[in-house]
Amino acid sequence: MKSPGVAVVIPAFNHARYLPEAIDSVLAQDYPSIDFLVVDDGSTDETRSVLEGYASRVRWFSRENRGQSATLNEGWLQTNGDILLYLGADDVLLPGAIGTVVSALQEYPSFVGAYGDYLLIDDRSQTIRRVSAPPIDLTGMLRDFTSPPAGTFFRRSTWECVGGWDESLSQVPDRDFLQRALLHGPLLRLREPLAAFRVHAKSQTFRPRAASLAAEPIVVVDRFFQQPGLPVEILPLKQRARAMARVVTARHDLRRRDWVAALRHLSSGVRLEPRIVLAPRAWRFVANGLRN
Repeated sequence: MKSPGVAVVIPAFNHARYLPEAIDSVLAQDYPSIDFLVVDDGSTDETRSVLEGYASRVRWFSRENRGQSATLNEGWLQTNGDILLYLGADDVLLPGAIGTVVSALQEYPSFVGAYGDYLLIDDRSQTIRRVSAPPIDLTGMLRDFTSPPAGTFFRRSTWECVGGWDESLSQVPDRDFLQRALLHGPLLRLREPLAAFRVHAKSQTFRPRAASLAAEPIVVVDRFFQQPGLPVEILPLKQRARAMARVVTARHDLRRRDWVAALRHLSSGVRLEPRIVLAPRAWRFVANGLRN
């Protein structure tokens, strides 16, 4: 059987310090059919010099900054492969990850993608701990605001069917995409680490977000439930999901110490779903915002 092609895109924006390790982790994969592209999304650091150092080993191009979603959509349009992977420029793909995922998706053709456990690493690439990824399904995403882990693979057919990543989003486009993708099929969970996710001060995941961007979780969840023809089994989750989105937004408010906005979003969440105050997951989001 012919091996399906895999398209790997790294959207690079001002992560020159970590980019070589991300690139090397893809070049070291033992899978025979990888179309690898790095897109320099208007970086102002040494990213271009790093890419020039790879000469003919890596296909890449630079363009003005347009954001992660637009970069990935363009990158995947310019690559070939039945399976797609987005790798952060500060993250690392673990050895053998691509071959492992391809084998699994060939065995289970009804799944729209696959993910596995991951490592947390620090800014010196030292392992902090291994994280056992939780089950990722549409119910859990809406009820508990679980998120897709680093190193999640998707079939190109799913990306095309869903319509790609929403280029109007800059903070949670992966969540928006995954919510839509899971309407077309389940995600396969693998019990081994596939990638390493880097924790550092400049990571988009951990740095405080501007007020204009912090509310993206609310936009994504509210808009999701405005779609016609949603499965009847998820409709009862609407108020809980909308409430959790506001708790998550409050977490970002707390990170930038905007107490008024945080109280407003928490109050809004409780009004939507009073039982949210009994949800341990909601309290963990609040504690995380206070801690950072």
